[in-house]
Amino acid sequence: VRVAQSLTILFSGLLVFFETRHALNGGDAYALTSSLIEQGLFATSALLFAIVLTRLDLRRASPVFNIASMVFGAIALAISAAGLAAVQNPFLECRAVEGGTFFNALMLAYLLPAVLAAVLMRMSRGSRPQWYVNAAGVLSLALLFLYACLQTRRFFHGAVMCESQGAEDVEIWAYSAVWLALGALLLLYGVWR
Repeated sequence: VRVAQSLTILFSGLLVFFETRHALNGGDAYALTSSLIEQGLFATSALLFAIVLTRLDLRRASPVFNIASMVFGAIALAISAAGLAAVQNPFLECRAVEGGTFFNALMLAYLLPAVLAAVLMRMSRGSRPQWYVNAAGVLSLALLFLYACLQTRRFFHGAVMCESQGAEDVEIWAYSAVWLALGALLLLYGVWR
């Protein structure tokens, strides 16, 4: 049974990975390029797998579900750190962000995974090691911070927001206001929790 569960999870993960690659690269799952949306969808998929497997493990304890959920959480962390924070970061790469001013690729790449990482953190409390819960929380905060900063820059610079463009005083004040709002939201969350 454990072998069948392991293979089912493995092949499901590979199916989602290759379908995402296929859909976003014009039918070429082996394309050498990637995009911000693609990396965001990979992080989202890994987090969804981790959430579902954690939920399954809570309902029907299985070492396969337990280990697989932590592996998918680690994959989401790696994709977010390497793909979203560094390689595909539109601020560092000078690439245009697809979409409008407010509804754009940043939501798919940073905000959605941030929310899912927060859900994973809440769901993992008491059933996963504390380091795993903390890592999910840090991932959620990091992605939320990146989203807030990049969305603010998108508002001031448009679709292309290169590091070399600099920042006006108004933009710097806007960052301060956004960070203050984030701090207030986190404080409210801490009081609510």
